[in-house]
Amino acid sequence: MARYLIGIFLIVFGLVCAGADHLVFDRITVTPTDAEIVSIYNPTSDPIDLSDYYITDSNNYYNLPSGSDFWSGNVSDFIARFPDNQFIAPNESLVLSLHTNQKFSDYYGYDSDLALFEDMRDAVSGQTTISFGQQFSSLDFLNNNTEMLMLFKWEEGNDAVQDIDYFIWGNTSTGVDKTGVSGYAEDTALHDQGYQESHEDYFTYVRFLLNNSEGVEKNTGGNGIDGDDETSENFDETWNIVLTPELGCTDPISPNYDPDASGSNERCITHTIEDVYSYKRKNFIETEYKCLDGNNVPPAYTLFVQESLSECENSDNWTDSDGQNCSYYEAYGCRYAEYYADENGIDAYVACCACSENSDNESTCRSFHLNGQWDDGESFTDALNGIYDGGEDFEDANDNGVYDCTVCDSSDP
Repeated sequence: MARYLIGIFLIVFGLVCAGADHLVFDRITVTPTDAEIVSIYNPTSDPIDLSDYYITDSNNYYNLPSGSDFWSGNVSDFIARFPDNQFIAPNESLVLSLHTNQKFSDYYGYDSDLALFEDMRDAVSGQTTISFGQQFSSLDFLNNNTEMLMLFKWEEGNDAVQDIDYFIWGNTSTGVDKTGVSGYAEDTALHDQGYQESHEDYFTYVRFLLNNSEGVEKNTGGNGIDGDDETSENFDETWNIVLTPELGCTDPISPNYDPDASGSNERCITHTIEDVYSYKRKNFIETEYKCLDGNNVPPAYTLFVQESLSECENSDNWTDSDGQNCSYYEAYGCRYAEYYADENGIDAYVACCACSENSDNESTCRSFHLNGQWDDGESFTDALNGIYDGGEDFEDANDNGVYDCTVCDSSDP
């Protein structure tokens, strides 16, 4: 079962690897068609001129110096050169729409930096190498199931191109391996190359290692600009699939309504916290507590839920949105289970003992009112798993810099 991380555009993850010393892809979206984009990041301390840089989805791009057989020639493919004097500033990203800027802005709500059919140049002067021309700008250019992208550099007159960054998804059948090609070093064999799984609509790929690192990629003996073997990157280590950050819930009556969303991601919450609690109560003991805010003033009486492991039972006949039951979570763990809730909003944290948040036998407190709504002063806004998750909003009614209702007084009111 796919395990998507839900997060913001660039995720800082706790792995320490050397930062990249050349341009890298840092975001790629392949579906739906209107959402197709590539973002390129400059992790260096100097601006980088893109005049001799190219991007392509064709795996024979390395023949460009010969002038022949350097792209597929298919209407859904491209090999494109960046504009003259186009720079990426240090620690900045450039966003390329793979259609037109209008199509990009209609989907994302802001303008792209460049658009494939409006700003990019054909790879060879006098030849059309971006599909078959502007009239085909609405086609699907990145295959949803499997394809590759290569950012590379070629200075006219040189006998070989230099790989800059590589990304492949679905499988390696469309990948590149220049091993045995005259003028090039060995690439990683296709059967040894890593790849990211295909993503669904409303999701996007993001590079997430610290400093946009390429992880344990080989840094010598390759065809990269600094001798790296770009085909050796372990994409499972360096990339994740996250919800498209520009999209959100557009239903004003939903608890997770996002007024800033440029469009819907079809993930509005339709259940209430009371629904979740009612489903959970057979495995939990409920206790009334007086909740104190940071100033030790009891703003409200809140129902906390204290788990009793001895009474925990898996919920019969429950399966998540991917068809997995509690046995799956017992075998593989519960990470990201909250994003696979069933149609009623019930996830494995609710349904399965293996995902109990009290597995260390310490009682836990959850602060929410059982009125089916989120009230001012409550300590989190999470209708799925009842805990504060990174990236979610929370209330701090008295502006003391901490989540409200974190101190529990079990004495009677």
